[in-house]
Amino acid sequence: MLTAAGLEYEVSGAGEPVLFIHGGIVSDADLPLMSQPALSGYRLIRYHRRGFGGSAPHSGPASIAGQARDALALLQALEVRRAHVVGHSFGGVIAMQLAFDAPSVVQALVLSEPALFLKQPQARQAGSGPIAAASQRVAAGDYVGAVDVVMRGIAGEDWRSEVNKTIPGAAEQADRDAAVFPVESPALSQWPFGVDEAKAIQQPVLSIISTGHGPVASPGRQLLHEWLPQTEDCDVAGANHLLQFHSPTSSALVAEGIAAFLSRHPMTSKS
Repeated sequence: MLTAAGLEYEVSGAGEPVLFIHGGIVSDADLPLMSQPALSGYRLIRYHRRGFGGSAPHSGPASIAGQARDALALLQALEVRRAHVVGHSFGGVIAMQLAFDAPSVVQALVLSEPALFLKQPQARQAGSGPIAAASQRVAAGDYVGAVDVVMRGIAGEDWRSEVNKTIPGAAEQADRDAAVFPVESPALSQWPFGVDEAKAIQQPVLSIISTGHGPVASPGRQLLHEWLPQTEDCDVAGANHLLQFHSPTSSALVAEGIAAFLSRHPMTSKS
């Protein structure tokens, strides 16, 4: 991978730019989307967020706003004036913050099960078990164990073998990146984003959820529709929260959903 603005990144293809922002544990989560035929007409950009892989570490407490600034800095370094932005899980809330902070830079917003559980009581209750267990591991200094608890909660006991089938070595990389987990996890509870901020987001929005992850995903989608009435929906059958890297089939379905949405909301000027 190349490096710009202190972040490792990769670019594939040509066309309207699409920036992928990965979630909180698997830094190569968007890798399967880079080679999907449905997205072949776009300039695809993925990167390792701060603290992941070879990207620069956090210099202090992490924040969602700071992560959005990182994404913006990368786009500026690549001389991208406007892009479609796709955020998965933790990356979804970063994408929302980016759209709020830099509306002229974001053409359309794709939110793949964004981490909104702390903003929605029903979803918060559904995810409280893994969160509490992970917090105990963090308190004990067992960051790899905390990551394992979270991943088992959202993707099942066999998450390591499942992830490695689609992205070889991704589980081991998650272990190496585990130290960032306690640094950025508090950022979600400290994120001062609500209905008033959401009203400022006027871009088209696509909500992607897995039909097999309803207890957390469905309330999150409901909140998106309340906050962002322009939200369109895309359901991925036979997947869990891993979505774009759950299986080759789910990767293709996510890519097709994104491509269909972006084709409905093209850019009006060259980026």
